[in-house]
Amino acid sequence: MKALAWLRINGYPNGFETTGQVHLSKQEIQALDEHLSVDEHGRQYLVRLEQHHGQLVEVPPGWIHQVTNLVECMKMAWDVYELGHVPDYVASWHHISSQ
Repeated sequence: MKALAWLRINGYPNGFETTGQVHLSKQEIQALDEHLSVDEHGRQYLVRLEQHHGQLVEVPPGWIHQVTNLVECMKMAWDVYELGHVPDYVASWHHISSQ
């Protein structure tokens, strides 16, 4: 996993292992974006977006993501798992935790 390798060489030697969370600065996000580049289909690995009042953002299951609130706000979130994808979720978790 390219993102995990980047974390380890940029001051996060345990990746996500300690707390399951890493908070990156704007400069670190830019550097990670440059490191990841695009996949074999030309799609960006790292997606940035700005969410405004009343908007819904759907984060697909298994996506690593970070949220930065610019103003005080209330967050509502829930996890949705599709039964047919459970083996994929388990395999992804095993892969990440074994790194």
